Amino acid sequence: MRPRRYLKPGSYVVVTARPWRQHAELVDLPSVLTRCAATAGLVPVDRAVALPDSN
Repeated sequence: MRPRRYLKPGSYVVVTARPWRQHAELVDLPSVLTRCAATAGLVPVDRAVALPDSN
């Protein structure tokens, strides 16, 4: 079976995910997704973090 191309060369994929705590242990989903994307041949361009407003 031939792999299908879903993206044109030079396209971007945007992924949003957040880490969480489960049984007091951090589950770092963003890092897992970044590694999976790299394994699939995608190249990370940027990683941004949004923090809640402290006011």
